[in-house]
Amino acid sequence: MKKRIIAALVLALVLLVIPAALAAEPDGTARFYLNGTQYRVEPDGESGQIVRAWEGEDWGAEPTTLPTGVTYDLTTNTLTLSGANLTTAEFRYVMPGDEGMDYWLPNANLTIELVGENSIALNPTAIEPNQSYHALIFGGGIHATVTGSGSLAVSTVASHDGFAILACEESALTFADQAKVTAEVNGTYESEEGTVEVPALVSSGAA
Repeated sequence: MKKRIIAALVLALVLLVIPAALAAEPDGTARFYLNGTQYRVEPDGESGQIVRAWEGEDWGAEPTTLPTGVTYDLTTNTLTLSGANLTTAEFRYVMPGDEGMDYWLPNANLTIELVGENSIALNPTAIEPNQSYHALIFGGGIHATVTGSGSLAVSTVASHDGFAILACEESALTFADQAKVTAEVNGTYESEEGTVEVPALVSSGAA
């Protein structure tokens, strides 16, 4: 059975409650996922800040760099995309854990500055049934502002409840300046009711 799903938006706002009383405080570092790898940006007395990548069981002993076209300023909580081509990105402020709250960023206000043309394109080789494939995720009560004069094209393949851009857990996404963001979902996936076809869906936001 084939169904055609037509929607006006690929931006989902999922409201989940985050406790007001948090057990810990931010430790002055930042963590986020880019291209499936978790990066940690931490203060450094000599260079101001250094970047480490998670290597399975611990953070890498040697500093590394973020993907090409991506920079992050720990002091201003600003991520800059300048000609970046990513596959996935995930940003959160806090994540509930067994021992309280786990902070991902130094504060809840994240600025994403766009310079030139950028993309986040998730295109897995195989789609698992009942799995959701999100290209860009904002969660944990984060308030992200996309700014600058550039553009960001976000796309993903059709999947169960999958979105090109997902803002959840009381997170918010706003646009400023001339920043332009487009989001696209297309293709087909198998569901319990048969093959579901999702035509190209595009939404854009610019101040």
